[in-house]
Amino acid sequence: MKALGRAAASAALVLALLPAAGLLAAGTAAAAPAGSVAAAADGGPRTDWPVTGVQCGWDIRTTPPTVQQGSRGATVREAQCLLDFWGVPVSWSETETEGAFGAATAEATRRFQQQRGLTPDGIVGADTWAQLRMGPF
Repeated sequence: MKALGRAAASAALVLALLPAAGLLAAGTAAAAPAGSVAAAADGGPRTDWPVTGVQCGWDIRTTPPTVQQGSRGATVREAQCLLDFWGVPVSWSETETEGAFGAATAEATRRFQQQRGLTPDGIVGADTWAQLRMGPF
């Protein structure tokens, strides 16, 4: 199941980056996992959201709410996917799974924050989201 989740997120991420490369018109829909913030009211993928910045599709808000150790859900999956995209993958263990913000996600967040000159607190707040979403291209 984890591989399928990452594949869906990777596909959405690729579609999100295409407009920046001039290969796809902004506003083109990208597939989003059912049940995510990006899902339509009927549970299927939304077809009306603009693709801006870097997104995996689990949570398409420009600045999602703060997530930290103990948080769970689609917003955590979005942060984990983006950390992986920027080359700071979460070191998965038997106790931490996608969508669960544990010690491994906090450590990856601290490494990312240090790389970007942010306070390395291991919490994905507004400043960290801004770097995860837009980062240097």
